[in-house]
Amino acid sequence: EDGIRDTSVTGVQTCALPISHTDGKLQLRFSAYNTQSNGFRNNVYLSRDDTNKRDESLARLKARYMPSAGLTFDLSVWGVEANNGYDAFAIDNSFTTQSDRPGRDASVVRASSFKTTARLADSVAFESISSIARTSIDYSYDGDWGNNPFWGDRKSTRLNSSHRCISY
Repeated sequence: EDGIRDTSVTGVQTCALPISHTDGKLQLRFSAYNTQSNGFRNNVYLSRDDTNKRDESLARLKARYMPSAGLTFDLSVWGVEANNGYDAFAIDNSFTTQSDRPGRDASVVRASSFKTTARLADSVAFESISSIARTSIDYSYDGDWGNNPFWGDRKSTRLNSSHRCISY
């Protein structure tokens, strides 16, 4: 459709390091991801092109400590933030929307886990995993896909009829 452009930027960073002076017993891995986009929609009612935007970030840190051949500790900490718009519905199935109250798809998540693995014998190991997460979510959308002037005085007449053969 004319005039509709998607502007998006995505970035990823990853770094994995053995920590010096630990003889390889301590290892770290960090990764981060971010993506941003205007959402490829044109809201003509609000004169905006970012009502279906995407703005998402994720970061994760993993640490592993191996004090001996049979004992491993793993820590994982991560966070996610999404601040997205939600304006995807169009009555004509196009990329041009009429919403007067575009929705949101936003979340904030913080989580971590801790895992212990201990080899007790050649074929027996003990594993313990604990985790915690905190989440906040906002999900909404414009239920009528439009605005009052767009819908106007649309009149409709419907006739329903049902016919059945029933045996007793």
